[in-house]
Amino acid sequence: MAAQLAAVSEVMQVLGRSRDDDGPVFKTILTNAVALCNAQMAGLILATPQDAIQSLAAQIGMLPTAVELFKTGGMKMDPDLSYAARSIVEARLIAFEDMGESELYTAGSPVVRSMVDDSGIRSVLFVPLVGQHGAIGAITLFRDRRAPFSADEIALVEAFALQAVIAIENQRQFRAVQKQVDRERASTEVLEVISASRTDEAPVFEVILRNVAQLCETDLATLSRVSSDGVHLEYAAHIGMDLPTYNLGEDVWPIDGPMQIAQSVREARVVHSPDLWLTQAYIDGEYFRRKIADDEGIRTMLTVPLLTTQGTAIGVIGLYRKQMRPFAPDEIALVETFAAQAVIAIENVRQFREIETRLERERGTGKILSLISQSRQDERPVFDMIVKNAANLCNAHAAALAMGQVGDLHQTMAASYGLDPATLEVYADGRVSMDPDLSVGARAILTGKPIHIPDMADTDEYKRGVPVFVSVVEDTGIRTNLLVPLLTSKGAIGVLILFRKEVRPYTQDEIALVETFAAQAVIAIENVRQFQEVQERLEREAATSEILSVVSQSRDDAAAVFQIVLEQATTVCGADQAALGLCVPSSDTYQLAANWGHANQVSKPGDEWPLNSPQAAATAIRTGKVVELPDLADTDAYRNGEP
Repeated sequence: MAAQLAAVSEVMQVLGRSRDDDGPVFKTILTNAVALCNAQMAGLILATPQDAIQSLAAQIGMLPTAVELFKTGGMKMDPDLSYAARSIVEARLIAFEDMGESELYTAGSPVVRSMVDDSGIRSVLFVPLVGQHGAIGAITLFRDRRAPFSADEIALVEAFALQAVIAIENQRQFRAVQKQVDRERASTEVLEVISASRTDEAPVFEVILRNVAQLCETDLATLSRVSSDGVHLEYAAHIGMDLPTYNLGEDVWPIDGPMQIAQSVREARVVHSPDLWLTQAYIDGEYFRRKIADDEGIRTMLTVPLLTTQGTAIGVIGLYRKQMRPFAPDEIALVETFAAQAVIAIENVRQFREIETRLERERGTGKILSLISQSRQDERPVFDMIVKNAANLCNAHAAALAMGQVGDLHQTMAASYGLDPATLEVYADGRVSMDPDLSVGARAILTGKPIHIPDMADTDEYKRGVPVFVSVVEDTGIRTNLLVPLLTSKGAIGVLILFRKEVRPYTQDEIALVETFAAQAVIAIENVRQFQEVQERLEREAATSEILSVVSQSRDDAAAVFQIVLEQATTVCGADQAALGLCVPSSDTYQLAANWGHANQVSKPGDEWPLNSPQAAATAIRTGKVVELPDLADTDAYRNGEP
């Protein structure tokens, strides 16, 4: 009796020193139990009736094969296979003088048969650890001979079981307090990083994964985000072991695919796989499930979606354990809290970037408007700034502003940014037609509507082999195009085009911005046109005034008036030379009265020609109508050899 009291006292002393670790208490209990009860083997098992498997918390003398069975999750919580499980489920003491004569041995339980036949166990004792809410484990003692445990021995083990429960409860309370402190510290740390990370979510992701991996005791924690097009997941961050299956920053997975992270996002819910070997996907041979379970040793997996306030998943946190150890409800709740913080970080950065983008766009628009006010005589500086800003603000590889309208045969390049020589040559050679069946730019101009092509290689024109499309895709590598027409009150007069070499569709905000730039290009063109009209009107008024001045001073000299008329006509109309012919009175001829410009070797003042000649001047006098010859070499008179 004294030895028993001393053992209980020793356990109590260890209890007082072990608030955060029940291991020393368990070891002391088993050491004393084995010594005082003359047992060759002992184990302390932790499990509740709701658990799937039993866990071995401490042992003395157990065979390595039995210990390995616990480690690999082979010791199920099945009362029809294990007396330890039955003791826990029924919360009662179980003892046999000879387990080889027990019910489960006779029934062929592989666990009991192995204990008797392989380990040589005969007399056994199972004492449940019963807490406030039921059994939480059991102490088991084994003898390799037929020698039933006495009432005093059983009472001693029951006392030890009570002390084990106290140790477990003490540790649980201590860990609960410690866990709460750790979680509050982690949440504070994450919130601090969120407040400091306005332009980049990566530091927040790193802190979240580091804390969640530590607090949930995982081998790996990952975070993947939904892509901008919403069709796949992008591997964004991880902490812990490396999985060859996943390549950080490179891999993407379809959201409609079979992976668990995709399922969690697709269904916007937590997905918990306590044992990957038992999931239907693993049983069906799904590649990734088999890969991470068999090749990389992951047994337990938890995926928690990043949900917006609208319930839409924008990413997912994945937790992986190599040991088969299901996540507890409070751990899942903790990860959901971290997932919500990740959403806050993403939203903060998104809003900040939106503000930055809006400010950049406003600055870009303001610069263009300022330049428009300064560029009254030439729209080209405005065009150059427009294509540069459009490309930079919309993350485009290049941008171009092409001019063309109804009635034109082809489009001409007015300004470009980042275009390669091959594309510029296509425009310079007049190979960009105004035929809407051959050019998307022409189609945008003629319809007056923006055209967005997510992938040039996936168009009917490219598949039909339209030369311009084939050249753009294969020679320049351009894939995504946006074309916005330059609209005036009389129709489109050109098109603003943005090019991307990767397949990445433009957002609605980007399209709206390009429409603004297109409108500014029209304003620049209209301003220059109006300025030039005013300048021309002023020049013409000045010319008319000068002519009238000469007329008033030359009442008796028509030649001086003729000279100033011709001089002003060539200046205002940008002509090389001019001539004035007058009909000869009482004659069917006309003569050259004056000329202006470089020396004319064909005629000189005083020369006469018949009014019925094919010359343009004679035709104009004879018909009283304006005659314009765009090309003298393309006239019948020239072809007939008229001198």
